[in-house]
Amino acid sequence: MAVALDLADIQGNILAAYGKQGYPTGRFILLHIDGRDETERAANGRRFVTQLLPRVTTALRWTTGRHSSPDEFLV
Repeated sequence: MAVALDLADIQGNILAAYGKQGYPTGRFILLHIDGRDETERAANGRRFVTQLLPRVTTALRWTTGRHSSPDEFLV
């Protein structure tokens, strides 16, 4: 039985190879999340990721057309 996927809840690069769609390179940024102890660092890290969530590119289809892909994306 087929299962319907919630494409808005899946990172875009999971279902599509972005390198084949005009994005041959990427950047990876390593961060150190500061805090007094492990609990505070974890809370600060969660807060940071939560702020990024609205910018994460989902697996929803981009509009059709020749120049339909976004200029940048966050996965």
